[in-house]
Amino acid sequence: MHVTGLILSCLLLCQVSDSAAPTGPIARPQSPLMSGETAPSPSPAAEEGGVRQTIESPPTTEQIPPGEPLVIEDAGTAVFAEVGQRSVTLPEMLDQAATLPAGSKLTGRGVTLLQALSAVRGHQKQLDVTHGYWRLAASLAVYHFGFQQVERMRQLQVRPGDEMILRTALASATAALREAELSVVAAQHQLAEASLFPATAPLPLPADQPHVGTYHTHFQELFSTRTAPLKTRLISRTLPIRREAIDARAAAVRAAEEALTAAEESYQVGQGDLQAVLSCTAHLARQQRELIGLVEAYNHDIVDYAVAATGVPTSGPALVAMLIKPKHAAGQAILPKPDQAVPKRTTNPLPASGAKEPTVARPQDQQPPKTEGEPTLAPPPEETKPVESPMSERPVVPVPAVPSKPTPRTADKPPADAQGALPAVQPSLYPALVTATPPVRAKQLALALHWDRDLPEEPGRPIELVDCLRAEGGGDRQATIHAYWLARQRAAEYQVLALESEWLESLVPMASGEQFGHSGSGSVLRLRAASLGSKADRLAAHVALVESQFELTRRAAQPLDSAWLLPTTAPHSGPYELKLDAQPDEVAQSWSMRRLAAMIPTLAKSVQDHATAVVEADTARATVTGGFQTGTQSIGCLLDRTARQTDRTLAFLQSLTDYNMAIAEYALAVLPQNVSSDKLVETLVVVQ
Repeated sequence: MHVTGLILSCLLLCQVSDSAAPTGPIARPQSPLMSGETAPSPSPAAEEGGVRQTIESPPTTEQIPPGEPLVIEDAGTAVFAEVGQRSVTLPEMLDQAATLPAGSKLTGRGVTLLQALSAVRGHQKQLDVTHGYWRLAASLAVYHFGFQQVERMRQLQVRPGDEMILRTALASATAALREAELSVVAAQHQLAEASLFPATAPLPLPADQPHVGTYHTHFQELFSTRTAPLKTRLISRTLPIRREAIDARAAAVRAAEEALTAAEESYQVGQGDLQAVLSCTAHLARQQRELIGLVEAYNHDIVDYAVAATGVPTSGPALVAMLIKPKHAAGQAILPKPDQAVPKRTTNPLPASGAKEPTVARPQDQQPPKTEGEPTLAPPPEETKPVESPMSERPVVPVPAVPSKPTPRTADKPPADAQGALPAVQPSLYPALVTATPPVRAKQLALALHWDRDLPEEPGRPIELVDCLRAEGGGDRQATIHAYWLARQRAAEYQVLALESEWLESLVPMASGEQFGHSGSGSVLRLRAASLGSKADRLAAHVALVESQFELTRRAAQPLDSAWLLPTTAPHSGPYELKLDAQPDEVAQSWSMRRLAAMIPTLAKSVQDHATAVVEADTARATVTGGFQTGTQSIGCLLDRTARQTDRTLAFLQSLTDYNMAIAEYALAVLPQNVSSDKLVETLVVVQ
């Protein structure tokens, strides 16, 4: 479906009224701990400018158990950016970000991950050190990018009248840089303490960069005959998505850099304004932070998986070999070549024959009768009853369907009708809700956003709330309900971001077409940067969805070796009748009940207010889109309105989840402990 399809879907909605709803041992460096020595004191070998300092230590060897996992290949060689005539890969960019910029007041000496692990023993302490190492690497990268941003803004030559705008933006960037500096200092001290470095030792700086290539977990081989730790199963499923998200975010960073450069050049020749430059600067900063956060989370998961999957004491060198491929510096292992055989383990064998260890790899609206005194959903107003759609059994909802991928026509140029005229742009998504009453607006918006129409492939096993509680079998019901609503929220958030991504792609022809009154290049670059950033946001939302499905499946006592649960019950969005005066005094007068009695009505109003904000933001975006088509509105304004609508929509979904979680807490407090799942669900949502 292309843009025309979006329009047809929306036109249907305009008719909706208020009533619609190896073979021998391998030699490798031996840690001081295992050799009986003390940790080596760092000796600096600084590069010119003081941006990189490393530690040298004499390479000693130990005989290690055969079969340890080894890093055998570099990864992550995709082009990240262009510097002059030279291509820069993502690992190169991360290596640069791990250095102290010239002029920085931060100090420290480079420490490899192996050296950071050399004085600690035990899985938990190894985990603490490794996580601390990656936190320091991430903090330093964020600081590095922030330092670059401030310097870039200081070098910008502004036109008369723009000095105050630049000073304001520069002050904000400087304050953010100071916070990033504090994060680095805190991470340095935390790592030094966890690594048992002497108090007189210089503060550490990461000399190894995190892994950004593919990571082979070998999950099926490792756990074919033994029970997998819970976290390994989750990480095995999310690592490939995180890996894809890293590539997508790296592309977004590159596009944002190109858009900023174009905006600066346009401003310097008097064609653009300073606000466009600052907007592009802020967008680049966000994409850089998100990229670093993704890389950090990816490497945190890798170390958690490696330690949990081995299940046996692991030396520092063996652990490092499962996490990264260190640089071939003094004091570091020379790893075997890819075709070099690895001996089978002679001690602590894995249960499965031929199993592998994880390695870094290559590059309802009718209410049933209620018992007096039970909390109930308020009866919905007559106008909120959903109208059945002729295309499905779901109520008509004000969200057009969008394709998972753009067709060639929508990607290359705007489609034309039979007379060759360009179609109108996408209208408002929620035209029928503009004049709706607040309860109707909240109800229909909730139904629209919780209608599954564009989920990832293999989304999971659908399950209603009542079936989930039945399967859970009397455990922690509140935790199960909370997990259910959170997973439902994550599914809706994923689809919101998928819709935003498709919407931004559909704008490309408009931004590049002269018939719309735009020069093309600057608008297209900014739009491309926004589109790639949205794609990366969607992948991050996919990870969050999978994580929430894992927790729900676990809470519902369902098998984790098959499809995980996907909630299908829409959360309640209307008023809620507490019937607090019908409860016993010892219940009604408790502080917890008084808190919920005060919060729930306010949360109901908050849901309605957030729904109004979504509809208003949608109307504003549609209006600016029309102006952009006629050349009277800038791409910056359109992107701002689009982002604002997405933010308001996500806020609405969060408020809806908060509301339903509070309802569940209240209902479980006043209902009998042995209340049936069916009866409980009747007090939580409208049963269809």
